[in-house]
Amino acid sequence: MISLTEAEWEVMKILWDNENGSLSDIVRIANENGMPWAMNTVHTLLNRLVKKNAAAVDKSQSPHKYKSIIDQQQCSVAETAKLIKRIYNGSVSKMLSSLLSSESITEDELSKLRRMINEFGANKEENK
Repeated sequence: MISLTEAEWEVMKILWDNENGSLSDIVRIANENGMPWAMNTVHTLLNRLVKKNAAAVDKSQSPHKYKSIIDQQQCSVAETAKLIKRIYNGSVSKMLSSLLSSESITEDELSKLRRMINEFGANKEENK
């Protein structure tokens, strides 16, 4: 799977939400999202993403249009797996314990986690 830097992730999030954006569109959205990047910075990031086969550029029109060519869910799963391996030695339970011990988790999020775990367990049982 492709490894993305923090800045590349930010550009990919824009591409996932705004297919076929021009360079100026992407710069405007980045700035609206609190990333005061110059046109050259975004252009460099886009070129890196194209080289990594994470994004594609359509040069048949002017201005050129950029779009993502990798799936957001697949990238998220791959990045999460890398994080769990690096920080928690591959232990999902250690990661969850860390999240649950933080004061930032709300009752609503906790309820959603319970439902997800229960549904996952039920699906595992059905697939045996």
